[in-house]
Amino acid sequence: MRTERRRYFRIDDTALVKYRVIDATDLEATRAQIAGHILASDNLRAALEPLDARLTEMRPALRRESRVVAEALELINRKLSLLAGAVALERVTDTHDAHREHAPSAVNLSGGGLGLRAAEPIANGTWLAVDLVLLPGSHTMRAIGRVTDSRKRDTAYWIGVEFDALREEDRDALISHALRKQAQILRQERNGQPRSE
Repeated sequence: MRTERRRYFRIDDTALVKYRVIDATDLEATRAQIAGHILASDNLRAALEPLDARLTEMRPALRRESRVVAEALELINRKLSLLAGAVALERVTDTHDAHREHAPSAVNLSGGGLGLRAAEPIANGTWLAVDLVLLPGSHTMRAIGRVTDSRKRDTAYWIGVEFDALREEDRDALISHALRKQAQILRQERNGQPRSE
């Protein structure tokens, strides 16, 4: 029960989002593409795992030697993780499909879906293929979702998407990200600091 509630815990955030409309007749082919992304992503993660483990072992010694060098290496590692995720996504992206990109943009995230701004309305029930990169950690994921809400707000539209196909590891990463962000906001409010979006 608690896990189910955490799945729908929502947070306002900033992320990189790319999406495209999927015709219902192409839904199964897109599911197969996502399975391909999962395989490519898993293979890439498996190859990078020993390197990440060694870097984690070296962190305390690096911090003792030089905090600046340790921080620089962590930033390089994040950058490489982002590139690795992008490569995994590009390997299964059909370049002929029209994507709408938002870089970086305001989103509302949960383990069950997301909300985002769009230039045009998208009808409820429309299927979307969504590529999402969480910031600043650069966790990259791909999902299929269905539009559940599309309303005009000022000069744009706010689109609500419920995930239909998302691997559990990515759902867990989304939930953890949302909880970390909420804890950060609460700490800032306790310390009288303005929220950092």
